[in-house]
Amino acid sequence: MFDVIGIDSRLFRRGKNNSEYSFESVLGVAVRTRNYEEFDKKYSEAIEFALVNNGHKREYIYYCYNDLKNLKNKWKVLEDFFLKIKDYIFKLHIFFNLFSPKKIPEVKVYGRYARRKKIKLSKDTMTIKEFVSRYLINVFPGLCAWKMMPYLSAGKTQFHMDSFDGHISEAQEEFASSNFDKFVYTHGDCVNPVISCADLLIALIDYRLSKKKLHLYPDNIKTIFSDFEKERLAIFTFDNRSFRKITPIDKISIDNTKNFKRPIYWLFKGNLPLVDTGDITRSENFRKFLDFIASRGGCAKFYNNKTSMDLIDDNDKAIALNELGEEVIRTLNRTGKKLEKINFDLFLEDSDRAFLD
Repeated sequence: MFDVIGIDSRLFRRGKNNSEYSFESVLGVAVRTRNYEEFDKKYSEAIEFALVNNGHKREYIYYCYNDLKNLKNKWKVLEDFFLKIKDYIFKLHIFFNLFSPKKIPEVKVYGRYARRKKIKLSKDTMTIKEFVSRYLINVFPGLCAWKMMPYLSAGKTQFHMDSFDGHISEAQEEFASSNFDKFVYTHGDCVNPVISCADLLIALIDYRLSKKKLHLYPDNIKTIFSDFEKERLAIFTFDNRSFRKITPIDKISIDNTKNFKRPIYWLFKGNLPLVDTGDITRSENFRKFLDFIASRGGCAKFYNNKTSMDLIDDNDKAIALNELGEEVIRTLNRTGKKLEKINFDLFLEDSDRAFLD
């Protein structure tokens, strides 16, 4: 039986002054379970209890913080959820960066790229603020998994990670070449129970620290989790000594293509500039679509004419958002692809949700 570890991350900010923050870190959480199927059932019970106990109807299989953030009593929902799920978390791993800009105000980047191309970069450093907000936030789930590798067995562990991207670092190369089972989920906090739990606990950490007016620091994490056995709590920090391993070394993108959770539900909207991908993903219809995927397994990706064709698997699915999308699907199938087409309207029904079947 595999240990399954779900990882998610987001920016942690304090001290806003106009549009600037005096402190920024990337906060990551890894939820580790030794029985994924049991955890999935207990997650369902915990989120149902947390919502109903606070006067809300459950609408989705898995919840991300974005689904709860507008609820008046969202923090009580999160506290109730943790109360019910914590006994089924084998171990809770928490990650964040604590860099010292005074000692190292800038970090060197893309050294291997410059040597490979035999060029001198016009800008070969990033400030700490740039490094955190422009680079680290995008790659953090993979770095969290890399940080855990020395303490785990490759033959007995699966990583389930929210999607991440960016340019490679030494750490990312080591993780990619390892024998750990890796699954990457787009919108993972909406379709996977351990990633969803990690996302909700990031919000809970932020809330508990704020409530007690505590800084993001290892001892303070232990303080706010006094209701969780200390033996099951592990805290990892990235500091100035980490830069050698975690900074981007080459302008080569992290390749997660073979790790995407299958099947992929490809969304086709054609090459129509007026259809904005961001507007689609923020819509309630798209959220219902993710709920459908959560009931079937897999993940969602928008089809890109330049990069996606070689990634399509025979078990993948196709969803057209408009007539242009329909034409792209027909064209692909004429080239020998075997994409099963699914009607997007099937995801929009409000009644008889999959988790009620």
